Amino acid sequence: KIAGVSIQPWARIGPEQWFDNYKIASLAGWNMHSQNVQHVNSLAYVRDQCEKPYADELTTQALLQDPIFQDMIITHLPEYHIFTYKPFVIPERLKQSSLQFLPSNDMYALAQKFENKSWFRRIFAERLCNIPPHKIYPWREMLLDEEYFSRLCNGRSKIVLQDAALGGGKGSFIVDSFESFCSAINTMQNSNGLVGEVVVSDYIADGRDWSVQGVVTRYGVFIGPVQRQIIADPNLSNTSIPGTEKFCGIEILANDQHTWQSSQLTKNARVIGQELYDRGYRGIFGVDSLVTDDEVYTIEVNARITGATPLLTMSYNAKKHIPFYLLHILELTNADYTIEDSSYSNDYNDCALMVLHQRDIETGVADSPRSGLYNEKMQSIDDIMSFDRSSCAKQVFVQDYTRSERSIAPGSRLASIFTNFRVMDEEGVLMRESRNIIDIIKIVRSR
Repeated sequence: KIAGVSIQPWARIGPEQWFDNYKIASLAGWNMHSQNVQHVNSLAYVRDQCEKPYADELTTQALLQDPIFQDMIITHLPEYHIFTYKPFVIPERLKQSSLQFLPSNDMYALAQKFENKSWFRRIFAERLCNIPPHKIYPWREMLLDEEYFSRLCNGRSKIVLQDAALGGGKGSFIVDSFESFCSAINTMQNSNGLVGEVVVSDYIADGRDWSVQGVVTRYGVFIGPVQRQIIADPNLSNTSIPGTEKFCGIEILANDQHTWQSSQLTKNARVIGQELYDRGYRGIFGVDSLVTDDEVYTIEVNARITGATPLLTMSYNAKKHIPFYLLHILELTNADYTIEDSSYSNDYNDCALMVLHQRDIETGVADSPRSGLYNEKMQSIDDIMSFDRSSCAKQVFVQDYTRSERSIAPGSRLASIFTNFRVMDEEGVLMRESRNIIDIIKIVRSR
């Protein structure tokens, strides 16, 4: 018995292709053109359908504190294994229930070690090529003083500051002046009170954000396709809004899988995956890197479900691809299973884009293309929940993240878009066709 919990049901979609009794418990509904799709309605329990409205924070932690949501999952999901995107503090009432929350506390503690940018560098500095040159400091040693800043830069025109613990780009700053240095320090003062450590690294000029997802199993480590990350794209995100996610999507290209960069990324991921395996970690992990024409620099590890997991789950082909999410669930539930055929291919083209609300004020929700399958001109094809893999035509699958009864907060996600065609040019710039799709989503989603 497996269930996913999230604010939006789309965030936990996928395992139903492997588990007949898979369920989703969410705050919002599907927001599709038709709500008469029997399979969709039977898959999820939705808090918004309850009589009393939900008015707390839009986080999984807050949702699990809600008594009505607790009633819902205790009643409908007895003895289920509950998965979320990130671990959380389990409310006492849910601890006393028959629900089983995963990953375990021990697994979460191990994952946190690897995700800590200071710990990761101390462990892998001598074992991985090209972690960018860096030094680690306590945040409290960062002084708002020009002479100190000059010594910190040591002749470099740009440096990178990264909070050791924060993810999603929220604690990362490219600093090229004393003013930008002060802005970074003040931001972190407001965020965490300058607690913890900061990694100060060389700035890698012309570095492109690439990543790879793997999965650690009892049968070894499997590594998926290399992915081009889309970071802080002005068409998708407004990074001037405090706390806005900088990660905007990924693109997987078959041609990228046969380059020397792909070989190096895969090699590095195997080294990290083996260390995870040796220390007892099981499940999905991701490795983020910067790629230039000459080098591959390893930046960080995410020992959890990654931003690429939804796309790799949606694009899964049973005869070709690694079933990442399936293996993740089987390992964390300690299920009995065997792998009969361990061969797989990483040669395919797919893309995922996250469209974020770019206005700095809350807005209402306008009529819009709802969740479903569209063509490249955003004309509706069907209400199905994934690509039509029998078709060679260009397809756009939209997951609507808005809720008509609640305004859209600055920086929040409007929609996720999945395509079966290329969206960026060779320079990493979104092509006109892609920008047109995004503009339609942004224009009709908010008013």
